[in-house]
Amino acid sequence: MPSLSITLLVDSQAARPGLQTEHGLSFMVQRRDQALLFDTGASGAWLSNAQAMGIPVASVSHVILSHGHRDHTGGLPEAIQACPDARVYMHPKALMPRYSIHPGQAPRTLGLPPLAWRALSPKADHICWSTAPMRIGEGIGLSGPILRRHPQEGSSGPFFLDPEGHEVDPLEDDQALWIHTSEGLVIVLGCTHAGVANTLDHIRKITGESRVRALIGGLHLGRADQERLDFTMEHIRAANVQEVLSCHCTGESVALSHGLQWMKAGDTWGMNPGD
Repeated sequence: MPSLSITLLVDSQAARPGLQTEHGLSFMVQRRDQALLFDTGASGAWLSNAQAMGIPVASVSHVILSHGHRDHTGGLPEAIQACPDARVYMHPKALMPRYSIHPGQAPRTLGLPPLAWRALSPKADHICWSTAPMRIGEGIGLSGPILRRHPQEGSSGPFFLDPEGHEVDPLEDDQALWIHTSEGLVIVLGCTHAGVANTLDHIRKITGESRVRALIGGLHLGRADQERLDFTMEHIRAANVQEVLSCHCTGESVALSHGLQWMKAGDTWGMNPGD
């Protein structure tokens, strides 16, 4: 039994029959006797899939939101009900109204769904605002807001704070989870709106650990141009990342053409005892 395991609970593809799929992301992170839920997908599908896979959820002590988009926060009501004692970690700006606007299309709301708002309201004393890097357990922490040092990773999409599209959403609430192991950092990502290079540099700086054992999650490269792709892949190589397991917004064709592993709901990555 791995002492660290990270299971993709829900995404748009499933690795086995009987699991629900959706445009949403949720990971279960289990380390020794600690369980963390990283993002909650777009609905309660993460919970149904966890139950179908025999993964206990009642022991979850931390619910972490990588950012405020609805495909990562829509399953909050189920998380709060299934894990009533868990603390919720999020940046205050995850609560902001936000929109995506594509040419010729009406604005689409992207923020927390109303049901997630209602579920959070009575749990104010369980919310931890991650406005800075913070440790949430032994060898486990959150990046907090990520310093944007690389202009090559400027825009992450047609995201705005108003339905008219006047104010670009900088997604300052974007954050990642890091776990320190004997082989280096394991970094769990939501959508990496801050950029892969920015995220890697930020977490290696705040932890003082330069080695990266694994990078797991959405890399937001599905619509990246060739210059951006080349920059990102070169930065991953330069950081000597041992494994990259991608999913969600990475873009499957991008992942496979660059030799990255592709995860589907139901897949688990793990490290053996001694991490």
